[in-house]
Amino acid sequence: MKKLWLWLGLLLLLMILCIVTKIDDIHLTHKQHSLSSTTNTVHQDRTRPIAFDIVQNGKNYQLSGRFKDTAQQQRIQNAFADTQHTLHIDNTSSNKTLSGEEVIVLVESIIPHFATTYEDGSIHFHNNRLTVNGTVHSYDAKRKMEYLLSTSTVPTQDNTVVILPKEPVSFRIDETRGVFSILGNFANAQESQMLIGAVPGMHTGELNFASKYTDGQNVIPFTQKLLPFFASHFNEGEIVYQNGVLTISGLAKDQASLDQLSQMLAQAPCKVINNTKLDPAVLEALRAQKAAQEARLQAEEEARRAAALKAAKAEEARLKAEQEAAQAQRERLRLAQQAAEEAKAAKAKIIDLLKVENIEFEVAKDRLTPKGRATVDKLAAILKQYPHIRVEIAGHTDSDGNDDFNLRLSQARVDTVKNALISQGIDASRMIAKGYGESRPLVPNDTAENKQKNRRVEINIIGE
Repeated sequence: MKKLWLWLGLLLLLMILCIVTKIDDIHLTHKQHSLSSTTNTVHQDRTRPIAFDIVQNGKNYQLSGRFKDTAQQQRIQNAFADTQHTLHIDNTSSNKTLSGEEVIVLVESIIPHFATTYEDGSIHFHNNRLTVNGTVHSYDAKRKMEYLLSTSTVPTQDNTVVILPKEPVSFRIDETRGVFSILGNFANAQESQMLIGAVPGMHTGELNFASKYTDGQNVIPFTQKLLPFFASHFNEGEIVYQNGVLTISGLAKDQASLDQLSQMLAQAPCKVINNTKLDPAVLEALRAQKAAQEARLQAEEEARRAAALKAAKAEEARLKAEQEAAQAQRERLRLAQQAAEEAKAAKAKIIDLLKVENIEFEVAKDRLTPKGRATVDKLAAILKQYPHIRVEIAGHTDSDGNDDFNLRLSQARVDTVKNALISQGIDASRMIAKGYGESRPLVPNDTAENKQKNRRVEINIIGE
């Protein structure tokens, strides 16, 4: 019995011990959970959202701000690239602890509409709020942006401003039996008065004035200048400006009026349709004038034919003379061409000759050396081969000695060459001998080699 109680006591003690241990586990688990929750709370408190600005700059855009990573920046840049616009990334940073994936998705969805529709636009995301600024030209564009923003849970603010495009002015000016009348849509009475005052006594029809109308093409000042001329030179006229097109109709009093109107309309600031034409009465008068002119021309033609028959022989002689003159001209041209070809060939041969052989003289004298004499003989052979060319024999010296001596020496040397050629049978009338002294050096006279180059006799083709 005692053993039974002993066992029951041990069993009871074991149960109490188990219960106590379980309670500690529960407390420990609770503490660990509390610690984990505290850690998550601290982590969440440390997580900041991304922030950025997208600002339009002309046709391009600039992006600045902080992001989770560069992939987010690239996604925004790609969205602009798909719209054929460029986004420049400037002054951005990346931090993996930042959050904001949902706003990136939203921005990707609105960029196609934003980039193609907005002017002076910008997109800002700060303090977990996305703000859209800019102007559009229709309420549909604004409503579309509102719809796109509503598809996300990201807090947004739409500051889109709608500026409706203005409508162009329009007017109609009619002329009937000399009386003009006008109706149309204008921005103000002053614009309509510019046209009303251009023609005395113009009647006014329905005129509408509103600030939405604009004369963006400056058609009113142009029409104001056109009206006085149009009123005095055209009948049953009409001037209409609508949808950016100026249409002119009417009957011109003469062809000169039509021509002058065409010149004036060529200076119009807008597209022009010119439906003017000659007055039928004027056309009839022109037809009569043309018939009389044709009769006169026919009489003149008959007289011309009679005169032509009478002058047939004289004409035949004139034609023959012209043919002979033409033949003579052709011959002159042939000879001139032949002379030019001969001059070209002769020049080439003379150049080739003087490249390898100089016309040499004894030092400080006008007497040819044997080598110089041989070169002159070869030159004479060339001139005999081309008997129609004329040449200048030009003599040059270096700068040694005084100017007067060099000039006389160069003249004496070319006279020697000329006389040598004459002795070879070359006609003196084909040659001019001219000494230039030291006045025309080829190169500076600063070395012995250069001085030797400057001491030369040149053969130049005259009339080339």
